[in-house]
Amino acid sequence: MREVAGEMGVTVDDILNEADVEPDPDATPAPPPGAPTQAGGEGVAAAAHAAAEAAGIRPGGAAGQAPGVPEEHPLRRFKELTEETLEKVGADVGAGAQSGAAFATLVKASLLIALYSFNTDRVFLDQLRYNSAFQWFLDLRPGEAAFDPDAFAADREQALGNKAARRVFDRVVPKAGQQKLFSSPVFQVNGRQIKAWMTQRAGV
Repeated sequence: MREVAGEMGVTVDDILNEADVEPDPDATPAPPPGAPTQAGGEGVAAAAHAAAEAAGIRPGGAAGQAPGVPEEHPLRRFKELTEETLEKVGADVGAGAQSGAAFATLVKASLLIALYSFNTDRVFLDQLRYNSAFQWFLDLRPGEAAFDPDAFAADREQALGNKAARRVFDRVVPKAGQQKLFSSPVFQVNGRQIKAWMTQRAGV
């Protein structure tokens, strides 16, 4: 990890120290693009659209297509970096045994969870159901965005223990740091969480 960072002229510790390594519970960062702000029915959809517009996002679009995400939005580059890296490291790992989520989905979901400092998988999955930008990031259609939280959390933890997932973070984090993607005001990055995933012992 540090060799990769050194080759790119960046320091992983400095990158993550610049991020909010222990998010302030009283802070109010910008909401995720398309994020719902209330529970249930049409109110959630309306709130999601309003939040998306406020963040410069135009909700909508099919799977694989950016749902009106601005060209300069850092999620675009994070998606490109992660998918390029997954392809390079040959992350040919099966889907989660409990949730059925693809390995790539579990890894990219982990990145979203860290970038927006979601406290639990349940909170993240609630956002995912209504957030077209998150669905696009994970290459999911709306009907594919419903997972059992406990099953998803278990599969995600197992995926992060795979050496392929560690290689993804080892490569994406230095590149994202070099491009100053972590410093975007739309994120409240949990750098401590990312660093843990990069340094933990691979379980597979």
